[in-house]
Amino acid sequence: MVLGLLNQKYGIGFSDGECTRGVSILKDGRVPLNWGDARFWTANAQKSGIPTGIKPAVGAIVCWQPRENMGGFMAGPYGHVAVVTSANADGSYNIKEMNGIAGWNNFGDRSASGGTFIYI
Repeated sequence: MVLGLLNQKYGIGFSDGECTRGVSILKDGRVPLNWGDARFWTANAQKSGIPTGIKPAVGAIVCWQPRENMGGFMAGPYGHVAVVTSANADGSYNIKEMNGIAGWNNFGDRSASGGTFIYI
């Protein structure tokens, strides 16, 4: 049990360097390991009874579907996830992501748009 919790906290169970591992690390393992690729996260959150929506909020997970515009960048074929670090009254927001502008296995910060949000 302890090993399973440690694995979840450090993103083990999600692919090395990918956005899903980065979000799992940033959220201290609160993301269930069975959520799979980023493109499935919103639906899996809803199935789990976790609130989702379209308003950015600090600490929320933002999810983009494959090829969705993320604010100057397109999500890949598996979608993309990140964590909202700041949200503005005009609806704009900033994120921290892994495997985004900073490259594979690196965290980066940038502004973003679109997506759906998981409030976990």
